[in-house]
Amino acid sequence: MPLVKKEIFHHRVSTGLDMVIHTEIKFSVNTQGQFYFPITPEIQEYFDGKNHNAVVTVRGGKAFASELETLRREVNTALRHIAEAKTQITRERVIRFNIESHVSFATDGEDGIFPNAGYPGAHWAKDRELYGDHHSTKAARNGYSLTIGAKACIKITTEYCGKVKVEYEPDYGGGSHLGRDNPAQRLNSWCSFSLPEQPREIPYSDEAAEFFFNLMFGMAKLSKMVQERTFETDNLLQLIDASAKSNALPFFSGK
Repeated sequence: MPLVKKEIFHHRVSTGLDMVIHTEIKFSVNTQGQFYFPITPEIQEYFDGKNHNAVVTVRGGKAFASELETLRREVNTALRHIAEAKTQITRERVIRFNIESHVSFATDGEDGIFPNAGYPGAHWAKDRELYGDHHSTKAARNGYSLTIGAKACIKITTEYCGKVKVEYEPDYGGGSHLGRDNPAQRLNSWCSFSLPEQPREIPYSDEAAEFFFNLMFGMAKLSKMVQERTFETDNLLQLIDASAKSNALPFFSGK
């Protein structure tokens, strides 16, 4: 029968996967004036499932209709249907976090801490990677530090034919980003920081959200105490004098 046209149809699976499926259709017309096309493997499942439009007739591996545009719309519908049927989207609550330190020290194997392993009975701390793995050729830049950051997130996993895309969006426990009524909101109320590209991740729980909220609160409190007492030189000198007299750092001793 006379070939009317060839056409390639496309459908984007999802913006997350950024994946396009397509099929090439050959439209023909028979002596009865009906338009038809051989059903291609890419859309076979749609027609096998009896999903097709009532005005489209399927027989002998071909789809027939009185109007060419009807068949064109049906091909687009078939691609969309198959993409949606084969696309799996899961959403789960997680906490993404980063805890890292940058320090180098030696230890006596118990509670003793020393600046280096040259002290009697001291040796370099085991698992030095826990503390940034710093040494003579890999110094901790700008001094020693401890970094803590965490965010409550919704993890959205989209999968189509073996291709997987993972995205994250903020989780406010069903409330507003301005609220503080639930642990997820409170954790995400900490701001002005970013996590690394691949932070650690655990399943969400209210207890975990409160735990990380308190860790970050502790970091803020410690930073506030240290900076308020050392940022200005006069305050630093007073702190040095007080610590010399008490043999302890006042902001650690509670003085």
